[in-house]
Amino acid sequence: MPDFNKIEATLPLGAFSTFDMVTIYPVLKAMKEDDLYLEVGVDRGKSLAFATTVSKGMVCGIDIVNHLNRRWFKGKNTR
Repeated sequence: MPDFNKIEATLPLGAFSTFDMVTIYPVLKAMKEDDLYLEVGVDRGKSLAFATTVSKGMVCGIDIVNHLNRRWFKGKNTR
């Protein structure tokens, strides 16, 4: 398992915690390039940013309010 505290330090601010990271990490890590991770109800984008960091799959999010820092995701595996 990676050092989730180090990863968290690189992510945008948000409510997604290192405990959440530990929980979802195995699923995200197992994704293949043609798999899709869809997150509905994105707020600040921390969990979405985490998913793009550890997953090889396509990561998509449906924002509830446009708070996402699009510059953070530029060049990542998102749409």
